[in-house]
Amino acid sequence: MNLKKIPYEDFYAYIKCRLPKMPAAQKATVTEEILKFTNVHPYYTQQLASAVYNAITYGKITENVVAYAVKRQVEEHSLDYERLWAGMNRTDRKVLLTLANKGNPITDRSVPTSTSFSSIKRLLKQGYVVKTTGYELEDPFFGEWILGS
Repeated sequence: MNLKKIPYEDFYAYIKCRLPKMPAAQKATVTEEILKFTNVHPYYTQQLASAVYNAITYGKITENVVAYAVKRQVEEHSLDYERLWAGMNRTDRKVLLTLANKGNPITDRSVPTSTSFSSIKRLLKQGYVVKTTGYELEDPFFGEWILGS
């Protein structure tokens, strides 16, 4: 079951007012970076906002805090992602890599279109891919892991 997205402005205000004390401009930037990375997905936004809060409050990170928190989240889930990846076939991996690079697997001519559609259908059913205006990875941290592998 996919969670419905919370309106951007509502989520923005909610996150911004709950970040630790910092200059208003920095709070705005950090909040925008969180929502941009997660594409306003409630579950992943909560994960990243929590990691950012912890990095600022307990880690005393002040520069590139969102990038730091993303890296930490990917590291924490790396073994899980590795297990998922190992159980996938080459076509599914290729489709996920294309999506992680913000590409469209349907336009990738190195794989027959019908094969790409079959892979996307399978990945949709498994919950790794969602369809919004196009196809995208459900978990943005998994996308980062794919790109870093």
